[in-house]
Amino acid sequence: YKTVLTHGFLVDGQGKKMSKSLKNGMEPEQIINKYGADVLRLWVASCDYREDVRVSEEILKGHIDAYRKIRNTIKFLLGNIGDMTAGDIVDYKSLNEIDRYALASLNDVIKQSTLGFENYEFHKTVNAVNNFCTVFLSGFYLDALKDIMYCDKINSKDRKSAQTAMLEIVTVLTQILAPILSFTTQESWNEIIKINKNLPKFVTLADYPKENIKYNLDNETLAKWENLVLIKQKVLVENE
Repeated sequence: YKTVLTHGFLVDGQGKKMSKSLKNGMEPEQIINKYGADVLRLWVASCDYREDVRVSEEILKGHIDAYRKIRNTIKFLLGNIGDMTAGDIVDYKSLNEIDRYALASLNDVIKQSTLGFENYEFHKTVNAVNNFCTVFLSGFYLDALKDIMYCDKINSKDRKSAQTAMLEIVTVLTQILAPILSFTTQESWNEIIKINKNLPKFVTLADYPKENIKYNLDNETLAKWENLVLIKQKVLVENE
């Protein structure tokens, strides 16, 4: 709470000021025991401390949904690289174009999250990761890969290409989220280091990810894939 309340007040869902003297506060221990420490940490990181900070059961439930989306995305990525070894990693130039587009999109997340941390606007980092998991990964990329991952031969080129991109994505997401979701990211890291044994044992000892210049695509290729993403989104809306 001391970290959050630099400028604003802690208020409930209706905007009423919360304090110990008013006996209407929410103890961190209660939230941790009910929802887990990482949900509390995600709520804190999602707050803009320059304004009044709102908290209520409904608000926390919204962060539980966001946490589950991030956790389930990481779980899906780890599940699909579970049979992977370091020898299966494909050179970037040999990756399928859709996988190279995914890594280009990952670069954008690194850029946004880095700015969020550097400017102490942690909510922007959370939003960048959440949008990436929800809109791009779940809404497009991972959905497009299901046939490759579930139907192609285990050692097929397309499957190894997808796994290579997935490994990079889950590694970077875990590193970005480590200061926020410390318990969840270490659980993820324990699986990642089974494949990449050159990484440190603890995610908190790993360097923060930096943009990889080689992941940037030319404007024509980038525009083509961005258009495909928009087309799919419009189709999904029409089918609802």
